[in-house]
Amino acid sequence: MHNHIIRSVVFLAAFVFVCAAPAFSGKDSKELSHLLQKLKASPSDEVLRLRYLTRFPNDIERFRQLFDSDDFSELYDGAEYIYELKVLASYHPELVGSILVDLSRNAQWKVDAFNHLQSVTEHFAQERPALFARILKTYSEQDQTNVFSFLSQGMGWSPASYSAILSRLREIGENALVERAPPPRVIKDHSVGKWENKYKDDPNLFAVYVHQFPTPLSDQPAYEGRHPAMIIYVFNDGRANQIGFDPVGKLQEDFWYHVDPISWVEEHKNRPHSALLTFPESQP
Repeated sequence: MHNHIIRSVVFLAAFVFVCAAPAFSGKDSKELSHLLQKLKASPSDEVLRLRYLTRFPNDIERFRQLFDSDDFSELYDGAEYIYELKVLASYHPELVGSILVDLSRNAQWKVDAFNHLQSVTEHFAQERPALFARILKTYSEQDQTNVFSFLSQGMGWSPASYSAILSRLREIGENALVERAPPPRVIKDHSVGKWENKYKDDPNLFAVYVHQFPTPLSDQPAYEGRHPAMIIYVFNDGRANQIGFDPVGKLQEDFWYHVDPISWVEEHKNRPHSALLTFPESQP
């Protein structure tokens, strides 16, 4: 009963806007876009803040339709819309926290919109662990586990962020919640495995980027000490060939796109769990 009261209080202020919310349409995406523009121009407008939060998609299907459509329509990726929640959490932490937890309990990590959702939820959980725990405990144990599973997936550039959430929860005595969380995956060998340069004899080869681990954190242990998950070959005319592999080196994907070679190399310097090889004699 207490949990239902908490949830009711959290959403009471938004009631007038969210009654019978339909699936998002083109009109809805334009409204959200218009609201964000107005909010950027008037960030202290409390009415705009609340209206934005109550028009933001608060269930996973509407979120997916708006920010992760298969045809890349509507507001695909949604970075500026999703990261606005981080700003608004300073004014409406309960409402923002409830939106994030409600979305995360049904989410699976992937690039773009879901990666942004994960990032904002991680930040919220680390900054407000007590509130995060209180909201999380209004859901079932399975939903709690699902939220933690979502936060433990992803790019893996900084798995320490997930561990930090668990540590903050332990610090405030939420050990029961932590027990429902998947343990952080620890990889001891971060070195790049053996691979072959398929363009080693091409004089136009400008750089090669080798990344050892795949993006889903849960898949990374399988690559420890084995074949790299991704190799990108960049040529001096800007062509880039990205190739993905399974842990034994079997081809998983192979596609081409264009980049600016100089800036691309700068962006890929000093990334963890990777190697970057350049060929100065091929500089454009």
